[in-house]
Amino acid sequence: MEPEHTAYQNSPHANVLCVECHVGSGASWYVKSKISGLHQVIAVLTNDYEKPIGTPLHDLRPARETCEVCHWPQKFYARSLWTNKYFLADSANTEWDIMLNMKTGPEYSGLGLREGIHWHINPNVNIEYISEEDKRENITYVKYTNISTGEEVIYRSDNHPIEDSLLAASEPRTMDCIDCHNRPSHNYNSPTVYFDKIMLTGAVSKDIPFIKKVSMEILRETFTSKDTALQKIEAAIKGYYESEHSEYYSNNKELIDNSVASIQNAFSLNTYPEMKVTYDVYPEHIGHLESDGCFRCHNDSFKSENGRFITRDCNLCHTIVGQGNPDKMAFTNIRETLTFEHPVDIGTAWLEANCSECHKYLY
Repeated sequence: MEPEHTAYQNSPHANVLCVECHVGSGASWYVKSKISGLHQVIAVLTNDYEKPIGTPLHDLRPARETCEVCHWPQKFYARSLWTNKYFLADSANTEWDIMLNMKTGPEYSGLGLREGIHWHINPNVNIEYISEEDKRENITYVKYTNISTGEEVIYRSDNHPIEDSLLAASEPRTMDCIDCHNRPSHNYNSPTVYFDKIMLTGAVSKDIPFIKKVSMEILRETFTSKDTALQKIEAAIKGYYESEHSEYYSNNKELIDNSVASIQNAFSLNTYPEMKVTYDVYPEHIGHLESDGCFRCHNDSFKSENGRFITRDCNLCHTIVGQGNPDKMAFTNIRETLTFEHPVDIGTAWLEANCSECHKYLY
């Protein structure tokens, strides 16, 4: 459990006891957890367990009985301004910022959960879905029910058609918090994500030429053990500067050494070769950059018999209010949006494919 325990200690829920989410209150769930725990003890003693541990866990109690003890859906109203900084893999580690107005709730907070991303957990709305092999990644069927009016709308996917026989034999899952927030305490960042974080905080110096490019080249490799990985990361990065930028390396050895140590530490917090744990083994469903996430349903392929469809329109969930290099940022007001500009010119490819088709492998 090293990967899960380490990720948990560095998560927003680090001060929440494991049992509060994995067990919760009540005698029946306590007994279930003890029975499950006994199976796990036997698995450890016999060294008979999956590597990596399989997900999702199908025996967790509903989020409304755990997450919603603290997170009250009726108060998820406000929109928020989300800002992130990326670094390009060029000689200058060029900065690129993007500012999003996240439509978590409606424009006017008094409307509650009638609009926005958290509309999905509106108490007056029930959303059910079926996914292939129950992995919750390739979704084939969606049913919307308005509890107040009784209206029902069924959507089927052109991309992943489901046979009537399979539909009849399947048990739909009712959507809750965990269907989007599926890694609330055990998230593993990709090399590009954790590298950008440590460069943003200064743990890796952005003044080192090509440091992101060189780091991504070694971090994309598959390692057999953590010790081997740490040795190869150090050898690859230092070796590059010793051979290609020898004068710079001799004048900035401490700066490079400290940056390498930060990269090794970030790697250790997100990748566990012995357990075969990497970020793409456990895709996060929030967003859509490195996994399909929102696009599992919002992909224009889900249509109902009356012609309605689940839209792929990005502006449904957020608008871009600022983007670009910090010295040349483009801005608009909070009620409008900029047209997305990819930091590297890829033409119209970003319009024609999901982000994850490239970004899942760009590290």
